[in-house]
Amino acid sequence: FQTGELHSWFFDALTIGRGYTVSSPDEQFHVGVLPDVLKGETTVTIKVFDHEAFLQRETYMINASAAQNPLAERFSMNWPLPENRVIVSPIYEFDIKGAADLYNPEKPLWLRVHYQAEMNDNKGVYYFDKGKQEWVLIPTQINLQDQSLRAAIHLTYAPIAVLADKVATEGTASWYA
Repeated sequence: FQTGELHSWFFDALTIGRGYTVSSPDEQFHVGVLPDVLKGETTVTIKVFDHEAFLQRETYMINASAAQNPLAERFSMNWPLPENRVIVSPIYEFDIKGAADLYNPEKPLWLRVHYQAEMNDNKGVYYFDKGKQEWVLIPTQINLQDQSLRAAIHLTYAPIAVLADKVATEGTASWYA
Protein backbone atom coordinates (compact mmCIF):
# COMPACT_ATOMS: atom_id res chain seq x y z
CA PHE A 1 0.00 0.00 0.00
CA GLN A 2 1.01 3.62 -0.43
CA THR A 3 1.04 6.18 2.37
CA GLY A 4 -1.97 8.49 2.11
CA GLU A 5 -3.81 6.03 -0.11
CA LEU A 6 -7.53 5.68 0.64
CA HIS A 7 -8.88 2.19 1.40
CA SER A 8 -12.62 1.60 1.73
CA TRP A 9 -15.03 -1.17 2.63
CA PHE A 10 -18.79 -1.33 2.15
CA PHE A 11 -20.95 -2.99 4.83
CA ASP A 12 -24.57 -4.00 4.34
CA ALA A 13 -27.21 -3.86 7.08
CA LEU A 14 -26.83 -7.59 7.89
CA THR A 15 -23.08 -7.22 8.53
CA ILE A 16 -23.64 -4.09 10.62
CA GLY A 17 -26.20 -5.99 12.71
CA ARG A 18 -23.56 -8.64 13.48
CA GLY A 19 -20.71 -6.18 14.05
CA TYR A 20 -17.41 -6.08 12.23
CA THR A 21 -13.76 -5.03 12.41
CA VAL A 22 -11.92 -3.11 9.71
CA SER A 23 -8.12 -3.33 9.60
CA SER A 24 -5.68 -0.99 7.90
CA PRO A 25 -3.65 -2.46 5.01
CA ASP A 26 -0.58 -2.67 7.27
CA GLU A 27 -2.67 -4.65 9.84
CA GLN A 28 -1.50 -2.30 12.62
CA PHE A 29 -4.78 -0.37 13.12
CA HIS A 30 -8.25 -1.79 13.68
CA VAL A 31 -11.70 -0.20 14.07
CA GLY A 32 -14.22 -2.46 15.77
CA VAL A 33 -17.93 -1.77 15.43
CA LEU A 34 -20.07 -3.80 17.82
CA PRO A 35 -23.48 -5.11 16.74
CA ASP A 36 -26.19 -2.48 16.31
CA VAL A 37 -23.88 0.51 16.87
CA LEU A 38 -24.88 1.67 13.38
CA LYS A 39 -28.37 1.53 11.90
CA GLY A 40 -27.96 0.89 8.19
CA GLU A 41 -25.40 0.20 5.49
CA THR A 42 -22.28 2.30 5.29
CA THR A 43 -18.80 2.61 3.85
CA VAL A 44 -15.74 2.76 6.09
CA THR A 45 -12.52 4.36 4.87
CA ILE A 46 -9.00 4.32 6.30
CA LYS A 47 -6.00 6.36 5.18
CA VAL A 48 -2.54 5.59 6.52
CA PHE A 49 0.06 8.36 6.69
CA ASP A 50 3.70 7.56 7.41
CA HIS A 51 4.66 9.35 10.64
CA GLU A 52 8.20 10.05 9.39
CA ALA A 53 6.77 11.95 6.44
CA PHE A 54 4.32 13.67 8.79
CA LEU A 55 7.17 14.80 11.03
CA GLN A 56 9.01 16.16 8.01
CA ARG A 57 5.96 17.86 6.49
CA GLU A 58 7.25 21.34 7.30
CA THR A 59 10.41 20.58 5.35
CA TYR A 60 8.37 19.31 2.41
CA MET A 61 6.09 22.33 2.45
CA ILE A 62 8.87 24.89 2.40
CA ASN A 63 9.80 25.71 -1.20
CA ALA A 64 7.58 22.96 -2.64
CA SER A 65 4.24 23.15 -4.34
CA ALA A 66 1.94 20.16 -4.60
CA ALA A 67 2.98 19.80 -8.24
CA GLN A 68 6.66 19.59 -7.25
CA ASN A 69 6.08 17.34 -4.27
CA PRO A 70 2.88 15.32 -3.72
CA LEU A 71 3.65 15.18 0.02
CA ALA A 72 3.28 18.97 0.22
CA GLU A 73 -0.43 18.62 -0.52
CA ARG A 74 -0.87 15.40 1.45
CA PHE A 75 0.54 16.91 4.62
CA SER A 76 -0.82 20.41 4.19
CA MET A 77 -3.12 19.88 7.15
CA ASN A 78 -1.85 21.50 10.31
CA TRP A 79 -1.82 18.89 13.06
CA PRO A 80 0.63 20.34 15.62
CA LEU A 81 1.99 17.93 18.21
CA PRO A 82 2.02 18.77 21.92
CA GLU A 83 5.45 20.02 23.03
CA ASN A 84 6.06 17.13 25.40
CA ARG A 85 4.93 14.35 23.01
CA VAL A 86 6.29 12.64 19.90
CA ILE A 87 4.40 10.62 17.32
CA VAL A 88 5.46 6.96 17.36
CA SER A 89 3.05 5.38 14.90
CA PRO A 90 1.63 6.07 11.49
CA ILE A 91 -1.40 8.36 11.46
CA TYR A 92 -4.59 6.44 10.72
CA GLU A 93 -7.50 8.51 9.50
CA PHE A 94 -10.78 6.58 9.64
CA ASP A 95 -14.21 7.69 8.49
CA ILE A 96 -17.59 5.97 8.71
CA LYS A 97 -19.50 7.60 5.86
CA GLY A 98 -22.98 8.94 6.59
CA ALA A 99 -22.65 8.00 10.24
CA ALA A 100 -24.36 11.15 11.55
CA ASP A 101 -27.70 9.55 10.69
CA LEU A 102 -26.66 5.99 11.51
CA TYR A 103 -24.51 6.13 14.65
CA ASN A 104 -25.74 5.44 18.18
CA PRO A 105 -23.43 7.77 20.20
CA GLU A 106 -24.23 5.88 23.41
CA LYS A 107 -22.07 3.01 22.14
CA PRO A 108 -18.36 3.39 21.39
CA LEU A 109 -16.29 2.24 18.47
CA TRP A 110 -13.21 0.29 19.54
CA LEU A 111 -9.75 1.13 18.25
CA ARG A 112 -6.65 -1.04 18.46
CA VAL A 113 -3.22 0.18 17.38
CA HIS A 114 -0.10 -2.01 17.49
CA TYR A 115 3.22 -0.60 18.68
CA GLN A 116 6.89 -1.58 18.43
CA ALA A 117 8.50 -3.66 21.20
CA GLU A 118 11.27 -1.10 21.80
CA MET A 119 8.70 1.59 22.58
CA ASN A 120 8.73 1.58 26.37
CA ASP A 121 7.73 5.24 26.78
CA ASN A 122 4.52 6.43 28.34
CA LYS A 123 2.19 6.24 25.35
CA GLY A 124 -1.47 6.56 24.47
CA VAL A 125 -3.93 6.67 21.61
CA TYR A 126 -4.79 10.23 20.54
CA TYR A 127 -7.22 11.70 18.04
CA PHE A 128 -6.83 15.08 16.40
CA ASP A 129 -9.64 17.51 17.24
CA LYS A 130 -9.80 19.85 14.25
CA GLY A 131 -12.00 22.35 16.11
CA LYS A 132 -9.53 22.74 18.99
CA GLN A 133 -6.51 22.19 16.70
CA GLU A 134 -4.94 19.75 19.16
CA TRP A 135 -4.31 16.07 19.79
CA VAL A 136 -6.60 14.67 22.51
CA LEU A 137 -5.77 11.61 24.60
CA ILE A 138 -8.32 8.80 24.54
CA PRO A 139 -8.32 6.63 27.69
CA THR A 140 -6.08 3.78 26.60
CA GLN A 141 -5.49 0.20 27.70
CA ILE A 142 -2.11 -1.39 26.93
CA ASN A 143 -1.94 -5.06 26.01
CA LEU A 144 1.68 -6.14 26.56
CA GLN A 145 1.14 -9.64 25.14
CA ASP A 146 0.14 -8.57 21.65
CA GLN A 147 1.86 -5.16 21.88
CA SER A 148 -1.23 -3.10 21.17
CA LEU A 149 -3.13 -0.17 22.59
CA ARG A 150 -6.92 -0.30 22.85
CA ALA A 151 -9.27 2.66 23.18
CA ALA A 152 -13.00 3.37 22.99
CA ILE A 153 -14.01 6.40 20.94
CA HIS A 154 -17.37 8.07 20.36
CA LEU A 155 -16.44 9.62 17.01
CA THR A 156 -17.06 8.25 13.53
CA TYR A 157 -14.25 10.24 11.92
CA ALA A 158 -10.83 10.99 13.35
CA PRO A 159 -7.13 11.06 12.61
CA ILE A 160 -5.60 8.64 15.14
CA ALA A 161 -1.98 8.20 16.26
CA VAL A 162 0.07 6.85 19.14
CA LEU A 163 1.91 9.64 20.95
CA ALA A 164 4.59 9.04 23.58
CA ASP A 165 6.61 11.12 26.01
CA LYS A 166 9.59 12.87 24.50
CA VAL A 167 12.82 11.33 25.74
CA ALA A 168 15.30 13.89 27.06
CA THR A 169 18.60 13.25 25.31
CA GLU A 170 20.45 16.47 26.04
CA GLY A 171 21.01 18.66 29.07
CA THR A 172 22.62 18.47 32.45
CA ALA A 173 20.88 17.08 35.50
CA SER A 174 21.01 19.27 38.58
CA TRP A 175 22.77 16.61 40.63
CA TYR A 176 25.79 16.81 38.29
CA ALA A 177 26.19 20.58 38.55
